Amino acid sequence: MFLSLDLYRSHFEPKFIDKTAYFYRMQSRELTKKLEASVYLTTTTKIIKNELEWVDLYFDNNKTQQTLLTQLEQVLFADHYQLLLEKSFHWMVSTG
Repeated sequence: MFLSLDLYRSHFEPKFIDKTAYFYRMQSRELTKKLEASVYLTTTTKIIKNELEWVDLYFDNNKTQQTLLTQLEQVLFADHYQLLLEKSFHWMVSTG
C-alpha cells in the first residue's frame, strides 16, 4: 500500500537515500583514516552488499536498489579513490 500510494517514491525514498549516503559518507571518512586500502575496500564492499540485501528484503524495489548502489559507490569509493591509491602506492613501496 505504501508503494501503491506513491508515498514511498515521493517522500520516503529520497530521504532514505540521502540519510543513508550521509551516514556512510561520515563512516567512510573514519574508515579511510583507520584502515589500509585493501581492508577498506573489503569492508565497504561488504557494506554495499548488506545494504542492497536489506533493501531487497524490506522494500523489494529495484529502483531503490540502483539509486542506493549509485550513492554508496560514490561516497564509499569514488570520493576516496585518490587517497586509496596513495595508501596502496605507499604500501607497495614500503613492502616492495
